[in-house]
Amino acid sequence: MTHLFKTSLWLGALFIMLLGTGRDLFANGSDSFINFKPGTREIKGKYTVYDLPRDYATPHCVASDHQGNIWITEVGANRIAKFDPERKIFTEYLVPTPDAQPHGITVDKDGIVWFTEIGKDKIGRIDPKTEKITEYPIPVSEKRPPGGTGGIHTPMMGKDGYLYATNTFLSSIFKLDPKTGQTWEFPVPTKKSNPYGIQVDFEGNVWAAEYRSEHLAKLDTKTGKVTEYKTPTPKSGPRRLTIDPQGLIWFAEWEAHKIGYINPKTLEMKEFTPPSHPQTGTYALASDGAGILYVAEFISNQVSRFEPKTGKWTEWPMPLRRSRVRNIVVDPKGYVWYADNGNSKLVRLE
Repeated sequence: MTHLFKTSLWLGALFIMLLGTGRDLFANGSDSFINFKPGTREIKGKYTVYDLPRDYATPHCVASDHQGNIWITEVGANRIAKFDPERKIFTEYLVPTPDAQPHGITVDKDGIVWFTEIGKDKIGRIDPKTEKITEYPIPVSEKRPPGGTGGIHTPMMGKDGYLYATNTFLSSIFKLDPKTGQTWEFPVPTKKSNPYGIQVDFEGNVWAAEYRSEHLAKLDTKTGKVTEYKTPTPKSGPRRLTIDPQGLIWFAEWEAHKIGYINPKTLEMKEFTPPSHPQTGTYALASDGAGILYVAEFISNQVSRFEPKTGKWTEWPMPLRRSRVRNIVVDPKGYVWYADNGNSKLVRLE
């Protein structure tokens, strides 16, 4: 073996070590499946509030992209907004379908933005480079009552290249082939359980929180089989999900006012109780790159920080009253973001 060849092998191994494993890249914030590892920083409770371009925006969900831009669904304005934190600039994109009610949002590994149109049963796609919006009709409109609200709720790109979303109306997990537009529905065992939040684990399985029940559902994407797992607390109302660097799937329990996790490998479950219990309203949560959890407390109007290793909780009251925070994420630099649904603001916590 030549010296040059040995050197090349060593450099290649070093590059892989520096790059990290694929598993590291899949740690992410709530409602996103982005191939970056969220940052870690010492959050001290300082809030910065940004005015959205329209006071009637009624933002619902947020997602960070690879560059740290924050993408927001504006339900009231029928738009998707992008915020550049460096330049403090908002850019808005009008959804082609009127009254689409953009709801959940995610960014895939290629930087493509995906969002759900809960009002019109469609999936939207934005290519940030061309700013082109593509919409995919979802064949469920004929199954819902006339004038009823839609069911396509929260999206996430799978490891297999298919887009997955929860369908609250049909109590199912939805699958879309972005290349052909073909769709599939995978019903969860418990009827009328309203699958809500969604998360992809390190093995590529898709998890959903069944909000009107006490179950988490797992879709085996290879076999199409859906299996349910009961939370330790009955009638807990799990709402949104996230994943930490260890691969644990964390869930916010709306009715139980707690958070918990399930280990996808061992199926071990454990719950934790915030100091504001029983008036917390744990709605959403997100993990940073070190496994620290940030929790949106809807009822107590706070953001809490939970350290699983020590069990320590820290709570910070939100700067505005009646914020109604439905989603929270950690960006690549470790900043925590949420959309203030009640006041049409975007907020950063540091």
